[in-house]
Amino acid sequence: MYHIQMPSICWEHGKPWSQWKMCRGKERLAPGFVDMLEECQLDRPSIFQQMVWPTVCSGFDVVCSMPASVGKTLGYLVPGIMKNSWRRPRGQLGGDSGPCVLIIVLTREQVQQVQRIAADIGQPTSLITVSSLGGTHRRKVIYNMYHKINALVTNPAELPHLRLQPWGHCKYLVFDGVESMDIPLLCDAMPIFPVKPQVVSLGHQMHEARDASWLVISAVEMVTAAAVPKHEEMGDMPWMLDPVDLNDQLLT
Repeated sequence: MYHIQMPSICWEHGKPWSQWKMCRGKERLAPGFVDMLEECQLDRPSIFQQMVWPTVCSGFDVVCSMPASVGKTLGYLVPGIMKNSWRRPRGQLGGDSGPCVLIIVLTREQVQQVQRIAADIGQPTSLITVSSLGGTHRRKVIYNMYHKINALVTNPAELPHLRLQPWGHCKYLVFDGVESMDIPLLCDAMPIFPVKPQVVSLGHQMHEARDASWLVISAVEMVTAAAVPKHEEMGDMPWMLDPVDLNDQLLT
């Protein structure tokens, strides 16, 4: 059993993408990209992906807990790659503004795993360079961040090395396993990123919930004017709502 927490306003932007044909279209996933995913997976997106993709592509944060083997990695990689590939001409490198995607996972092994998956699925898009920072080739990676890296996968221990790096173009941030991360370290490092302060404060709340793996996806500054709810509608933390039990949802 796993739960997803998201703002109720997300439902105004369409129902879950329960079939591959629903993933195609403007402001969704590129047709060639969907074809590749369809060949690699089952006959439809996983339930986790059905819920997360339309929500994140609409510009909203997602907070959820889940077990293994629910398509989590593709669940947060796909909208990040697509959202940011629309912002750059095909073949364009990072430029002077640095990576547009930052993914923080717990261990070096996870860093390498997510990097490989991101590199594979990023090939049909203009997100052409995915690098990792986890203890090896650190100097080369940091040097290349200024002009050659579109997405970076790292772990919390490496965040202090990123303080002086270019983050003006970073529009998509993922914390995978936030309940086990060093929250004081994150709070100390996060001011270098243009993220919502609620994302870091979430770690304090989830630190006690070690019986589940928690995922946070923050689409930084990626919402359109039409998708931004009014302040009175959002409240302080709009995505901290009652969980949706996906085992009770029949998505067709």
